Amino acid sequence: MAILGDRGSTCSDDSHWGKPPRYAKGVKSRIKEYHPQIFICGHSHICKVEFDPTVNCLYMNPGAIGQQGFHHMRTMLLFELEQGKVKDLKVVELGKRGK
Repeated sequence: MAILGDRGSTCSDDSHWGKPPRYAKGVKSRIKEYHPQIFICGHSHICKVEFDPTVNCLYMNPGAIGQQGFHHMRTMLLFELEQGKVKDLKVVELGKRGK
């Protein structure tokens, strides 16, 4: 996990992060401490984008791009940042995963 805060600072951790509104222990407090506008994490292989009003942050999970796993479709997120705002967000489907 990497959290980019208002001051450009980051923090990282190797744990599993959860998702809104149920984050893993310590994640929500870090988000509140660093005030990021975007929280990007993976691990679940489930493509999801959701604004979390409890921490005023956009949660993004790109899904899974790999050939192995339980997911059916390989996905990634494509977006632009313009003046600190997410713009033109797209889910890109890369085809079904291999067996």
